[in-house]
Amino acid sequence: MARIYVVEFQKRGLPHAHILVILADEDKPRRREIIDKLVSAELPDAELNPRLYETILTSMMHGPCGAANPNSPCMKDGKCTKGYPKPLVEVTQGNVNGFPVYRRRRRPPDVLKFRGREYDNATINQWVVPYNPYLSQKYNCHINVEVCTALTAVKYLYKYVYKGSDKAVITIETVNGESHRGTIEPNEILRYLNARYISPVEACMRLLDFSVQGKTHSIVQLTIHLENEQLVTSRSSDNPDQVLTRGRHTMLTRFFELCASEAPENQEAKAMVYQDIPKKFRWDAKPKKWVRRKQFQAAIGRMVHVSPRDMNKFYMRVLLCRRKGPQSFEQLRTVDGVTYETYRQAALKLGYLEDDAEWVACMTEAAALKKPYELRQLFATIIVYSQVSEIRQLWDQFYDDLSQDYAYTYRALQGQEKEDLIQFKTLKSLHDLLQINGYAVADFDDLPQLHQYPALVVDSLLQNSLLRRELEGYDQSILQSIVDQENQLNDGQRAIYDEILQAVDGTAVGEILFFIDGPGGTGKSTLLGHILAKVRLSGKIAIAVASSGIASLLIMGAFNVQNTSQVERQVDVCDLQAIQPEDADSEGQFGNLG
Repeated sequence: MARIYVVEFQKRGLPHAHILVILADEDKPRRREIIDKLVSAELPDAELNPRLYETILTSMMHGPCGAANPNSPCMKDGKCTKGYPKPLVEVTQGNVNGFPVYRRRRRPPDVLKFRGREYDNATINQWVVPYNPYLSQKYNCHINVEVCTALTAVKYLYKYVYKGSDKAVITIETVNGESHRGTIEPNEILRYLNARYISPVEACMRLLDFSVQGKTHSIVQLTIHLENEQLVTSRSSDNPDQVLTRGRHTMLTRFFELCASEAPENQEAKAMVYQDIPKKFRWDAKPKKWVRRKQFQAAIGRMVHVSPRDMNKFYMRVLLCRRKGPQSFEQLRTVDGVTYETYRQAALKLGYLEDDAEWVACMTEAAALKKPYELRQLFATIIVYSQVSEIRQLWDQFYDDLSQDYAYTYRALQGQEKEDLIQFKTLKSLHDLLQINGYAVADFDDLPQLHQYPALVVDSLLQNSLLRRELEGYDQSILQSIVDQENQLNDGQRAIYDEILQAVDGTAVGEILFFIDGPGGTGKSTLLGHILAKVRLSGKIAIAVASSGIASLLIMGAFNVQNTSQVERQVDVCDLQAIQPEDADSEGQFGNLG
């Protein structure tokens, strides 16, 4: 029914291709016996098919890795990133993380020798890369074939095949000293040079104009805008009169005109919603109008995503997804002869907003295209800025999609430990996103709460190097010696000391900000040292921040303010790339567990 392919080039050897084939619904392999005919993960019989047997042993064996070769490129933290060795199973199992678990039966106990290598014959099937017997025998090379049994797996596969080339940081410098004996001094400016490496094979294919990617369907991105709010771009040298007329016609306005101008005997466009128009019409960019296709061409229309924060445009998109043949912006929000002021009112009158169906439809569409983190961003936006009647029901319905990245990360765990960790990580990520909007998970009673996982909350805090140092990095005897000298505080210091500690202990009412001021040499640093030691000795976290590096040296355990919260740094592109919202050490910048 459809297919795409992308040729990927490596730094050595020949290129390889990633190919996705989408079958018609009636042809999709759903039963295990059909899957077993298409894909095998077992060593074939050497006597019945000696040629295929040799191909699999030479081209389709993973490893060795694990204990036999801990330095294998696939190893990370002592485990194979590809999940080998795979478990032995007697029959193919259904959908597991988007893919079936292929049949890998135990063979008779023996030692299998092939070209100087020895294998455990009983468990050799654990190392076989899934393959199609026909393709492997025909081409006699490495061809990994998988059956994708879930939409979520297909979503990741599309992103994977279009991921582009690998990136690396390299430095080319003159060697100081004798040849091959000096030291290379990297240039921090040159290392950020944006360039790409092209292998000889890739250069040859591009020079000969060979295709490196292809697909059976073209994707048409359909623009959305409110009335008279078209996006117009211009240069400073452009004629102002031309700029004023440049954005007059867009895909959307021409769609309205197409529906309005159709003859009564041929109302093809009027029977279609906006996103289906590319199936029968093509967009001619020069005159900026929709032209009827003379011959069939596979095309898919996709309206651009609109955030629920932009409510008027969002509900306009809801109407465009459902109403066929609108002839103007005004008619789009007209229901039963009544023209409503907003698109939301029109959608409400049409019954699109009687329940949470609009948000279910929004999440369903996003789940097919977006990554889990992006889906959590959308979920946070919906529950903050929209009136969702059943938040828990929406959470439960899309929990698998919201937590898919963590489910994959912790796929090796088992039982309740795995489920708790996945839900906690998903909630923690959602909590951080809500904090950006001034909310927290605790503000939504329907949702599971972070405090239900106290041990995981502590572990999450300890992943922050700043908090970990506060909890574990001080000598208790030194703290005790400082606290024992509190009787040396003068009356003014003692009064401030007692008042601040009352607030720390929770005996004071409300949140309090203290400002300690005084001339140099009056004991401010000494007082702060006593307060910090007392708080830290009691097991609480006290993060001391100074305005400069020199000032931080006067207070035990103090940090420079730039290193702690980056509040005085000039924000530029490099800063935004360096700070990641899910980085444990960035909790102070993006929020905390509360």
